[in-house]
Amino acid sequence: MWYKRHETQARFTFWFNAVCIAGAFGGLLATGIGHLDGKRGYHAWRWIFIIEGVATCVISGLAFIFVSDFPEDSKWLTKNEREFVIQRMIEDQGTSKIEEKITLRGIIKTLTDVRPILAGLMYLGPTLSGYG
Repeated sequence: MWYKRHETQARFTFWFNAVCIAGAFGGLLATGIGHLDGKRGYHAWRWIFIIEGVATCVISGLAFIFVSDFPEDSKWLTKNEREFVIQRMIEDQGTSKIEEKITLRGIIKTLTDVRPILAGLMYLGPTLSGYG
């Protein structure tokens, strides 16, 4: 949930692999639901929307209740765990330069920086292969 910057790469890797696996199983699930065609007077495509929509609503409701945005707001962490997580986040934060003014020169410098462009291209590769 609250990872240091150097730990997030492993989490992103897991996420993108899960997306590819979900795409494979999504087709199998849709095929299985397709056999419900005509049941209760609904076509198969409606059953897909009903079943997957109900599952999405239930999971999102549970996530809304149980997943905390910030460690300070979490009810499921003990006091020691909460302090540990907050300290990790403070150590990893570094300087954010939040008080720095936004200038045209800064915007141009950001838009011409090669690192975000390379990161975007690296993101594009798994996205196209996973969703394409």
